[in-house]
Amino acid sequence: MAIVIGKDFVRVDSRFKSWVRTISANNVDLDQNNGYSCGNQWSKVDDSVSLTSGEYLVCAAENGGRNSHSYEYALVGSDGTRIKREDRIAVINKALAQKFITEKQFASATNSTLYSYALYVVAASLLEKIVPTAINIVELQIHKNALEVEIARLTEELATVDANIASALATTAVTDEAAIELQDAMLAELNG
Repeated sequence: MAIVIGKDFVRVDSRFKSWVRTISANNVDLDQNNGYSCGNQWSKVDDSVSLTSGEYLVCAAENGGRNSHSYEYALVGSDGTRIKREDRIAVINKALAQKFITEKQFASATNSTLYSYALYVVAASLLEKIVPTAINIVELQIHKNALEVEIARLTEELATVDANIASALATTAVTDEAAIELQDAMLAELNG
C-alpha cells in the first residue's frame, strides 16, 4: 500500500487542466478506446491518494504555452513507483502472446496512452493470476521427483527383504531336513 500525490509524477501548470484517477482491473472498460477506459474515480492532482494492491494512479497534466500545450501522463503502481513505458510494453506483449488480450486492444494501446494504461492494468492482473499456477506446477514436479526417488529406494529395500526371506526359507528347509534325518536316526537307534 502507498499514499501518493499525483503532482509528484507530472508537472502541473495551474493555467491548464490536471487530474488523477484511481484504477484497477475491476473498473477498467476496454471497450472504450480512449481515456474513458480508465475507470471513474477522479481526484485532484494535489490530493493524497491511498493505493492498495492491484490499484494504480493515472496522473495527467497539461503543459506548454497558451498556443501550444499537451498532456503529460504517468501511471503509478500500488507500491508508489512510476510504471516505466518499457515495463508496460513488456506486460502488454506478454498478455498478447498468451492471448489474454486481442490484436484490436493491442492496436488501441499503441494509439492512446490512457488506453495503454488501462490495458496494462488488466494485463498485469491477468498475468498475476497465472503465476501461482506456474509455481504450483513447479512445486508438483519437484514433489513428483521426490516421490520417484522414494519409490526407487523402497523398491530396492523390498528386493533386499525378499532376498533375506528367500535365504531364511532355504536355511530353514535345510535345517528342517537335517532335524528330520537326525530324529529318524535317533529313533532307529532306539528301536534297533
